[in-house]
Amino acid sequence: MGLPLIRPLIRIKANEAKALLNGGIVGVNRQQMMARGPNRPRLIDLIRSGKVVYSAFDPDEEWWTYDQVLDMIARDGVAYVDCEDLAGILAAELQVDGTDPRAFVHTYRAVNHTWHVVVGSPVFGWLDPSVAAGMRRAA
Repeated sequence: MGLPLIRPLIRIKANEAKALLNGGIVGVNRQQMMARGPNRPRLIDLIRSGKVVYSAFDPDEEWWTYDQVLDMIARDGVAYVDCEDLAGILAAELQVDGTDPRAFVHTYRAVNHTWHVVVGSPVFGWLDPSVAAGMRRAA
């Protein structure tokens, strides 16, 4: 029997999300990835296989972790996730793999006045995993 799950509800302003994503979600993803070891599924492979797909529809604005995405894939065959889920996973993956230990999540106000989340990488520049996962165009 595993540890009990907790479901924190945190209400923050959209422009404050960067701090919570980098300090919380990326950290949780790092921990989950390290626990799975070096042979864990990589985000790009999950996207290329069609098991991770971008979806803008998230009315409750739930933030999914790496393990939750893998659980959705195991249960449903596919995980429909949005930009903060993808960016949080990619930033953690770059850090854990040592590809870019300084990768971080960045939020910005998009052209259509919504908020969008990408990964900033001193090694690779700006990365938008949402586009790779099927978002029509970068916001």
